[in-house]
Amino acid sequence: MAWRFRLASYIIGRLLQAIPTLLLSSIGVFLVLRLVPGDPADALAGQDATPERVAEIRGQLGLDEPIPVQYLNWVSDLAHGDMGTSLRNGLPVSRLLKLSMPPTLELAVVAYAIALAIGIPLGVMAGAKPRSGWDWALSGYTIGTIGIPSFLSGILLLWLFAVILGWFPTSGRVAFSDDPVSSLKHLALPSFALGTGLAAVLARYTRTAVAQVMGHDYIRTAKAKGLTQRVVIMRHALRNSLIPIITIAALQAGGVMAGAVVIEQVFTRPGMGRLVVEAIQNRDYMVVQSALVVLVTIFVLVNLAADIAYGFLDPRVRRR
Repeated sequence: MAWRFRLASYIIGRLLQAIPTLLLSSIGVFLVLRLVPGDPADALAGQDATPERVAEIRGQLGLDEPIPVQYLNWVSDLAHGDMGTSLRNGLPVSRLLKLSMPPTLELAVVAYAIALAIGIPLGVMAGAKPRSGWDWALSGYTIGTIGIPSFLSGILLLWLFAVILGWFPTSGRVAFSDDPVSSLKHLALPSFALGTGLAAVLARYTRTAVAQVMGHDYIRTAKAKGLTQRVVIMRHALRNSLIPIITIAALQAGGVMAGAVVIEQVFTRPGMGRLVVEAIQNRDYMVVQSALVVLVTIFVLVNLAADIAYGFLDPRVRRR
């Protein structure tokens, strides 16, 4: 029972730590947008609008109030589940996010699965067998992918497999519920372009973590007992190197969400990317603020899940 109490205390502590992180992130997002040149009132009023008309629009939008008051009003509305209204088209921001989130999450989840499926096995084999063919394969893979931005690899994949070979569509998205085969075809290239770059980073960290563990005494003891290489790697080496692997995998969640926003522009997919870019162009503060806070919240929750996983994997973490 004592270990359950320590685990529960550890989880509650991590949950409480996430609150100030989200609060500071919201402040950062709010202030950064105010530093960007341009004014929503000017964009809405038009180039030929008089100063009086611009001032009137600023008053209607609440932009004439002090910055702290604007922030408190916004956070108060968020706390009550109200993300506000788009300054550009008058639609509720929650509705816009509800329409744009599924395509982005779909792309991010598939790309993340590709990164895990490629990065962890390749990193484990390279770490377990340094200077082997697996290690050389990892080096070649990382050289060919880690230095290439996801948007550039996306353009290359689009040019080769969609334009030249015609195997995949060049743009758009089809819901999986409407046509599963067409949906996967539209999703294949953008998710592969995003996932392969993340897999290279994950594989390098996994390789380092496993290689460090392979030199420990308990690994030599396991080998001396006659255990197979597979059992030694999976039951002893990988298990004891999971914490650094989970750490980098959780950090990659932020990269996959940010990369999904960029990749959507390359493949002309509807989603958070198009919504945020158009909102920035139109100085639509409410949409940009809420969209960024949602992305930050997802990143914080993933890292919170990683922290909680530490408590299950390593009892020493629960005692801190």
